Amino acid sequence: MAPGPGATHGYCRAVDAFFNHAGASPPTDAVVERMIRHLRREQEIGGYEAAAEVADEVAGVRATIADAIGARPDEIALTAGATDAWERLAWAYLSQRRFDSGATIVVDPFTYVSMWTSLQRWNVLRPLTIVVAESAPDGTVDLDSLSSLVEPDTAMVLLTHIPTHCGTVTPAAAAIAAARASAPEVLIALDVAQSAGQMALDVRALGSDVAFAPGRKFLRGPRGTGFLHVRHELIPTLAPLGLPFGARYEGDELLGMPGDATRFEVFERPIASLLGFGVAVGQLVERGLETVESEVTARSDEVRAVLDRHASLVPLGTRADRGIVSFTHQHVTPDVVAVRLAELGVATRFIPGAPTVTDGPAGFEPSVRLSPHHCTTAEEIAVLDEALSRLDA
Repeated sequence: MAPGPGATHGYCRAVDAFFNHAGASPPTDAVVERMIRHLRREQEIGGYEAAAEVADEVAGVRATIADAIGARPDEIALTAGATDAWERLAWAYLSQRRFDSGATIVVDPFTYVSMWTSLQRWNVLRPLTIVVAESAPDGTVDLDSLSSLVEPDTAMVLLTHIPTHCGTVTPAAAAIAAARASAPEVLIALDVAQSAGQMALDVRALGSDVAFAPGRKFLRGPRGTGFLHVRHELIPTLAPLGLPFGARYEGDELLGMPGDATRFEVFERPIASLLGFGVAVGQLVERGLETVESEVTARSDEVRAVLDRHASLVPLGTRADRGIVSFTHQHVTPDVVAVRLAELGVATRFIPGAPTVTDGPAGFEPSVRLSPHHCTTAEEIAVLDEALSRLDA
């Protein structure tokens, strides 16, 4: 059941309306209860022993995530978040000897700051050319620009399904096809941090080689969880930096490496959080992600309608945006608006300017981000409307 007005939403203080699901969505009671139950078991018999008892359930978490994104269970690795997943993949791929003399990475203009910073750090370790595709007038990546930048020897293309500052959905399948037309063998990574959990995903249909997301956003899992999807044909070619428990080198030969995506996992993991993550994703799968997507779109439309009623507000993005609706105020800076709304019981998120690679024609200025979910109630939307009226007053 969705939290209503006055619910704690997992915060230390009560909020009346929660609109930060794109940041860290409040987990449901079932998620929290599963985590607590495992922690109690660790208290009773010890962490190793408790983990051994739930090994099959943890394997089931991978299967549930696979079900949610149209993948195979053996293609899923459990991670500490999206950035952690990206780092594990980037190290395994870019550290290959064939890239010793340099590699070219093509990114879209919405690449999240942690991925961009990671690539900059790689450029310190070895030669790396990072090329940024242009954005289209509708706020998505320009497919002609993307296609023209990808060459047969391009090492990787990194695409963002939905950026952090707005709900504009990149036509991922078309973008991937455009990249592959120029380089059929290029590795294509898809950041689904803001789409997983609010959209019905099918990574096989989209055509990506790699996809990753944190658990804490629209998937409604605990913080410190996430997943990395790696197409199964690619897995044997990648050796991650943090080797899984039991893997070892004998001379130059790597032994004991799992044949599936668990090679990207490490031994020390927050088992209680991963079990909670599995419950969270399972609830979305049970509801039906097509249904969730329809509900998120409806809630996003309702939020935008609220913004339209207030003449002092300037909605950003387009009416096709989903899950994230950002806005500015004509007379008050976004950071102050976010603080004031919090004082009025509305949880939002202040987004500073340009936490991605570059500003595109669609515009990317500091804003207040509202991110409803399928569980957002009519009461919460009414609270938001009233708070905005008080802000205007």
